[in-house]
Amino acid sequence: GQSRTLAQTGPRERTIDTTVAAGVLDDNQAEILMSVLPWAADARWTLPVFSGGKGAVENTTIHVLGEESVTVPAGTFPCWKVEVSGGEQTVIMYISKERPGVVKLELQGIPVVFELTQRN
Repeated sequence: GQSRTLAQTGPRERTIDTTVAAGVLDDNQAEILMSVLPWAADARWTLPVFSGGKGAVENTTIHVLGEESVTVPAGTFPCWKVEVSGGEQTVIMYISKERPGVVKLELQGIPVVFELTQRN
């Protein structure tokens, strides 16, 4: 397949010719995965994830750090505070306890935050 990622020097294209074992997730499937995990205090999962940008499989760890009420433009939500590590960037996600989905996402080490603005 093909991979196209952004780099400081502009778009980077990569041809990927590899076999991926059964059970390996694509790195773009995180949102779907977040909706089906059995969330609980201190839960931890380590999963093999294929990174198209690197053309390789990496272990990604999802760890529930605790529970927190989070206020974003869409409202205030009781959430699981979750750390996702093992890839390029450690990410802190706040997953709604009411209806699983990402309410807030913080990229660690760079000042970027994504927040839910409305709930469908």
